Amino acid sequence: MNSKSITSWLKLTAVLVVLPLLIVLYGIYYMASLQKTLKIRAFETEAAEMLESIRYVAATEQYLCNRFAEMFDSSVDEASVKTAVEQFAASHGLELQFVVNKADGSVFHSNFNYLVLKGDVTAAFIAMRKMQTGSYSGGERNVPADVYANLRAVYGPHFFPRYAERCYLGKTLALRRGYASPDKPLVWMKFGERYGLTVFFPPSVLESACGVKYLTRQNNGILIPGYIKESTLNCSDNAVSGLLQDKVESLRRNLSSIIKLNGYYLLTNFIDSKITAFCAARADEIDGFTISRAMAIVSLLFVSGLLTVAWLSFIVIVRGSSLSIRIRKQLLVLFIASNALPGFVLWVIGSDYLQQYRAGLLNDIYIRSMAYMQSIDELYSNELTIQKKRIETSLVKLSRNLKKGGMNRRTINGFLEKQKPIPYGFYLVASSSGFVASERGILKNEKIYDSFRTRFKDDTTRINTMNAMHKIGTFVLSFLNKQPISGKAGMEAEIVSESITQRGPIELIRMFADRGTFSEWGIGGKRHPIYVNLLQLFDDSIYDYLLLYLWTSDDLEFEFISQIFHNLNRNELGLRIMAVNEEFNRGFPDEILTSQRLKEFALKLRDRAVIRPETCVIDGVSYLLVGHKCVSMSFIRLLGMYPLERIDTQVAEKARLLWLLALVSLLVSVSLGLFVAGGILRPLGELQAGVEALNMRNFAHRLSDLGGDEFGHLARIFNETLVDLEELHVASQVQEKLMTRMTEPLQAGCLTYFCQIAIDAGNGGDYFDLITTSNAKTAIIFGTVPESGVGNSLILAFVKSAVMQLHSLTASPVAFIAALNDLLIRSSRENQRKCMQLQYIILHEDGLLEIVNAGMPSPMLIDRQAQKAKLLDITGVPLGGSAITDFKANSIRLEQYQSLIFCTTGISPDEAIISRPATTAKPLATILTISASEPEPPIF
Repeated sequence: MNSKSITSWLKLTAVLVVLPLLIVLYGIYYMASLQKTLKIRAFETEAAEMLESIRYVAATEQYLCNRFAEMFDSSVDEASVKTAVEQFAASHGLELQFVVNKADGSVFHSNFNYLVLKGDVTAAFIAMRKMQTGSYSGGERNVPADVYANLRAVYGPHFFPRYAERCYLGKTLALRRGYASPDKPLVWMKFGERYGLTVFFPPSVLESACGVKYLTRQNNGILIPGYIKESTLNCSDNAVSGLLQDKVESLRRNLSSIIKLNGYYLLTNFIDSKITAFCAARADEIDGFTISRAMAIVSLLFVSGLLTVAWLSFIVIVRGSSLSIRIRKQLLVLFIASNALPGFVLWVIGSDYLQQYRAGLLNDIYIRSMAYMQSIDELYSNELTIQKKRIETSLVKLSRNLKKGGMNRRTINGFLEKQKPIPYGFYLVASSSGFVASERGILKNEKIYDSFRTRFKDDTTRINTMNAMHKIGTFVLSFLNKQPISGKAGMEAEIVSESITQRGPIELIRMFADRGTFSEWGIGGKRHPIYVNLLQLFDDSIYDYLLLYLWTSDDLEFEFISQIFHNLNRNELGLRIMAVNEEFNRGFPDEILTSQRLKEFALKLRDRAVIRPETCVIDGVSYLLVGHKCVSMSFIRLLGMYPLERIDTQVAEKARLLWLLALVSLLVSVSLGLFVAGGILRPLGELQAGVEALNMRNFAHRLSDLGGDEFGHLARIFNETLVDLEELHVASQVQEKLMTRMTEPLQAGCLTYFCQIAIDAGNGGDYFDLITTSNAKTAIIFGTVPESGVGNSLILAFVKSAVMQLHSLTASPVAFIAALNDLLIRSSRENQRKCMQLQYIILHEDGLLEIVNAGMPSPMLIDRQAQKAKLLDITGVPLGGSAITDFKANSIRLEQYQSLIFCTTGISPDEAIISRPATTAKPLATILTISASEPEPPIF
């Protein structure tokens, strides 16, 4: 053992063990970083979802109205209502007062002494039920004075019963104000057939942000939600509060997507002028070093192999021991070991590729699914056209029957049977006979003429509405027919019009005058699509009937979905479409209402769009969930389910392909090892036989021809020849890989460019490459290396690599060439300079060329129309020659019929022939032609 052998062993170990070990460790770190990236993306997505939920509940008034409506509708009796309200108040830290009524109006439970109220709570319940069911014939105007006084005694002197439903119905939800004073209680109320609920809130509840407080106290995996209100940080996690308390102002002003602060990752969201919400996660839970089991096993095997190599090399080099391993096995181990490191690198890259491939597939499916559901939503705009066609087709028969037999049950039902869905309301008003018909019966002079349903005579609300519609209809018909209208009739029509239709008489007349059209009809707090028309049966100048057909938007939209549902599920994406209405009591198919996971996902679409895809498992099958809150169909929410098995199958196919390529590569390596082993062992056997013959003093023995690789003097000759051939072969192969080949001209805006490679370009030093600059421009690198053989190839390969490294500078020609020159100089040895002649050209779509010349011959400008050619004075110093250079950018704009010719050997005007070359001709030098129109490069 001596210091020289140890030094040799250390050098060998550094190359064969340490460097591969560093690569393995970097591969492990890289795989771990991929896991970290996935965790950060998952955190960002989940945090964005949580912040969106906080934004929704930050509207405290609407949040309270929605939550109490959900509790009321989901309860089954008075006791469950009581329990739900108490739990809600406790979980949200609210001090509220509430009363639960039984079906008869008596008090089931109250958490305060309701007798202190100035009115009768039971009587108020009964009065509100009558208001809801329309038992007061004239609406709120006909409520008895004592009943009205009792309602205002209970709920406040400025309470309006007709607005009570606004606290639980519709899109604009608000608590009821019964007092003009802002320091009086706010009321939420709803009364059903089985029970009723009245909740009194203190006014301060609107500033309490109770929904935000409740949501930020919930445990959601690694997420730690919180909010900042009026410079005060609120978070259920005391550690987060303590660490971030002094960063409140910077968090409120933060504009970054994700920030890392005091050991936490944070995502913030500006809610309003007072509240800024955030979601935090411990940095160590995201940055933690984790690798897969497969990665750990492969890394362990690889490290074990490297340690084995280090030990065996120590035994051989330092201790001087020998290993009795046959040459064939040594060669096989050598080939396998030499492929192990590239195989490991490819495995790491392949894992990254498969991960990104899966993420790309998920993103692509999500985007395409959202676009498909949006197209379904937009398709609804044609539904009213279909309904109009159905109505107008039936109007022909209706008009004929009205003219023949007048208004009767058969005529009305015959028309309605052709319509789908059934109308929310249908009214047919005669001009002067006193008749008005609906889908339930006919009135004449405000009395029942014919009842289509048995309970029609008891339906006072419907009868009163029909009489009101008769007043409106006769008023409109009289006006349009230019008939006299009494003052009383005009006043009644005006009152009825404003109270029922929410339109003035003139606006109403304009609506009917535009016959055969659609409009909106307001009844209470709802809007209904309506079709209006006027029928002329006996005289072309007189309108005999006024027709209104009203739909419920929910029914109309759901009917549209049910009609096209089966066609929607025959989409090329393989997406399974589901639909549910805004109240979540009707779904298509019914599975969306019975599956708890689907229902939870659909409920998110009630008031906001879902910004990320989610997954679920149904009947053992995993699906990707995509939701769309419709715009055209305002009452419909669409869900898309895409089977994840399809994505997994595509990823598995890519994985199998990568494994197949790896296996083929290994088999090729082993086969190559056997082949090389045979090529070495056969000459050695011949030499061994020759040595044995010499030992036996058999001087007549002659070695057979071994193909020119004889040892000794013949071996040196063969090696010299092999070096020459190898250099030529390597140069040719490298040049072939590096040189960009063009088979036809390419276009860049108004410029056309084409490069003809020289006949012997594979053995020379010519270089041509096309790149896209950092600002998306087309650029050409055109040059030559004065050297030949392997040296030439190394320089070209270095330039190829350097161009990729300097991609960020490609938009600046001078900076790019200067940086490339600097790289060539710094990578050159003292006694061996890497020099190259180069021209860098950036093509602009408007015909402008930016050119930096580094030692190449000047290009020639040819005017094909004028048949003239001249050399441009564009010169420069070759790359790699000196660190002190003055590269200049030259700008040339090619006009029509002008071409610019670049040649590796130079060109003179006398040599240029202004004609199109033959397609089979190949020049002796590499020629680049850039033209302002069709390419017409010259021939030399």
